[in-house]
Amino acid sequence: MTQARDSNHAQRLLGAELRVRLQIRADTIADNPDMIELARESGMFGALVGFEAYNDEILKGVHKLGSKAINIKASEVFRKNNIVIFGVHMFGIPGQIEKDFKETYKYGRKYSDIFRMSRFSVIPGTPIFDRYKKEGRVKTYATREYPYAYCIVDKTRKEKKLKKLYFYYLFRHTFSPFTFLDMIFTKDRLKRRMKLQGYITNFRYGFYFILRKLGLKLL
Repeated sequence: MTQARDSNHAQRLLGAELRVRLQIRADTIADNPDMIELARESGMFGALVGFEAYNDEILKGVHKLGSKAINIKASEVFRKNNIVIFGVHMFGIPGQIEKDFKETYKYGRKYSDIFRMSRFSVIPGTPIFDRYKKEGRVKTYATREYPYAYCIVDKTRKEKKLKKLYFYYLFRHTFSPFTFLDMIFTKDRLKRRMKLQGYITNFRYGFYFILRKLGLKLL
């Protein structure tokens, strides 16, 4: 009896469509379009991709292997295979100026299905963290706002301005009518559901941030 149940369970699993979502680097996607096609045929429907930024020199400065061209190619490969792109981008990378924030926002929204913004942070124990700390450029945010968030400061980088720019683009994206309408009218049901989840996450983060600024701490 037990063997029969196990056999039936295995048959149901084998007969079901496998759906996979994962995390992958942009250069891996761009360099292996055939592999991505096979992954899609095997059930891959979405992925988190660290595009980070679209300025090559800035990416090199924090030891990233990507580039603007690689990010665009990776996006094209995913869209050709109808794979949902959860594009993650960093604001506040050393060397970024206001023009770079605007560029990251513009291209990030264009080449991602779900546009996500994160503040740049170096992780304790890594060589780049040790370098910046030795140079006296590491300044921490409150961990409540963003875990492991370290602002890298210098004469041209003021922490308050970086935060204002970050939240300006976060709110601009979240409350843009285009963002909302794009989510509502996306034809693909799976993409629409993932866009909704991403929108709710951004909205909730912004909403709680405003409440904390008003002195209301719900969480």
